[in-house]
Amino acid sequence: MTKKQTAGARTLQTDTLQISRIHFIYVFAYAGLTGAYGAWKLVTPEALAQRWMVRGMASRAVLLFCLPIAMSAALRSKTALYGTAAVSAMAYSLAAIKYFMDYPSEGYKVELYGDVLFYSALFFVLAAMLSALAINRNSKA
Repeated sequence: MTKKQTAGARTLQTDTLQISRIHFIYVFAYAGLTGAYGAWKLVTPEALAQRWMVRGMASRAVLLFCLPIAMSAALRSKTALYGTAAVSAMAYSLAAIKYFMDYPSEGYKVELYGDVLFYSALFFVLAAMLSALAINRNSKA
């Protein structure tokens, strides 16, 4: 292995370790907040159980579909970023459409399709932004 390849492998390992630690902090914070809500009885047990699922078109859980895209930025690969964005878009679309089929009175089909297209496009915009940052970081190294 050349010196540049070894340095690149160390940087990738360091970035992946740092992102993994951030994910653990996020999970612990989310679990702590959920526990606090349960302890203070701010949220009913039924609502607390539903918190772990995508809860329809008005859900804040859409952000969770962006986390794998951010993680794949550590690989510094356009293919990995756009592939992860495509998987996130498909998973979100399936979850939103399934929720709409289970609870059709939650909204209109036009609203559903608009949200699915908007968030799917947002996943690809995020991937493009992270790709530009990763390429700039690679060219400076």
